Amino acid sequence: MATASATRRAPAPSRGPVGDRRPRLEVVGPPTRRRALSSIRPTLVIAAALVVGSLLFAAATEAYMTQQQVRLSQVQARLAVQAGEHHNLELRVAQLSNPSHVVSAAQRQGLTVPSQVTDLPQVTVPTSTTHRARNSSTRVRATAPARQGTSAPAAGAGGK
Repeated sequence: MATASATRRAPAPSRGPVGDRRPRLEVVGPPTRRRALSSIRPTLVIAAALVVGSLLFAAATEAYMTQQQVRLSQVQARLAVQAGEHHNLELRVAQLSNPSHVVSAAQRQGLTVPSQVTDLPQVTVPTSTTHRARNSSTRVRATAPARQGTSAPAAGAGGK
């Protein structure tokens, strides 16, 4: 019996107080389907919302682009009409300002062609400063009446 008591092991020494024992470990099985669906559902909702939102944004952008294209086409059509009208008016101005047309229109209104036509020299006014321009224009006006018959045509020729 002495050998039996010698072969008997002594209890393992405890590492801490007697009440400080580890909880028992348990084997946990795979997660149930319910848990998997509940964790995936918010992700699916967010993904679906992003897809629907991006499709709506693309559709709105396409509608806006189409609307602006229609507007651009209308403006281009109006521009073409206005450009044609402008061209016609420029042609009409050229025809009406033709000297032969002016003479014939004047004769129809009872005016006669003068026997002697005198061309006036061109007067240039320096425009480097405002003060100079005023003084030179005053000088031109002061000397212009001294010439014979040049005061009225000079004013009319510069205005048209």
